[in-house]
Amino acid sequence: MPFLRNRPLVLFACLFCTSVFAAEIKVIQPYVNVTRANDLSASVYAQLVNNTKEDRYLVAAQTDAASKAELRTVVSRGSANETRNAPFFRVPPQSTLELSPSTQHIVLLGLIKPLEKNDHINVTLIFKDGQKVPVRVPVTFLITDFMHMKAKNTE
Repeated sequence: MPFLRNRPLVLFACLFCTSVFAAEIKVIQPYVNVTRANDLSASVYAQLVNNTKEDRYLVAAQTDAASKAELRTVVSRGSANETRNAPFFRVPPQSTLELSPSTQHIVLLGLIKPLEKNDHINVTLIFKDGQKVPVRVPVTFLITDFMHMKAKNTE
């Protein structure tokens, strides 16, 4: 078995391939927004960077923090916006897809326990090609809720 004689070279090649594969999709500045402390749902936002020369398709998300995770997109309906389920999010080659409240995002339904500021949850992004990208996501609150809590405490 000639490849065993070159163990360091084989190990280096394996590590290189793993790091290149892992760098295909980068997740930048992920966060979970909770609107109220006792909400049973929350939204996940981030920037997805596609470092490949091909389209990448996010088709699902999983977390142990909620019973269900859905991909959602915002559609304009006249003067109002409507949120709909999306079958996938396309991340164009050599570009960034912004997951935000006004565009595409991930909604967590049936939270297992209330999320608290400064907590973290684990979310796995699942792509059409089978790649799974684990992400540790910090929990934040909307500023309007902070202002509401502050006003309520001063009454």
